[in-house]
Parts: sequence; structure tokens; C-alpha cells
Amino acid sequence: MPVVVEIVDNIEKLDEFAKRINQLMDLSKKGGLVTFQELDVVRYSPGEKYQNQQD
Repeated sequence: MPVVVEIVDNIEKLDEFAKRINQLMDLSKKGGLVTFQELDVVRYSPGEKYQNQQD
């Protein structure tokens, strides 16, 4: 059953993620697909739970 996971973050964090996921895929020998795409955010609005939190 296919699974899609989307991650939105800055390029530095995504580059680190890509290195790690490549290592994990090499170890698993199960195959898979990893894609990167640039996007334009039209609107972002955090939910009430996250409005007052700091990074």
C-alpha cells in the first residue's frame, strides 16, 4: 500500500533529511521514491494551539 509523506521546511533541514532518508533506504533494500519540489505558499494560518508557541 503506497504512503505519501509531505514535509515543508527550510532547504537546510530538507537537505539533512535527504541524506538520512537515503541512508535508510540503502539499508532497507525495499526501494521507494523520494521527490523534492519547490512551492509557493498562498496562505498559511496556524491553528489556535500553535499561535502562541515559539520555535
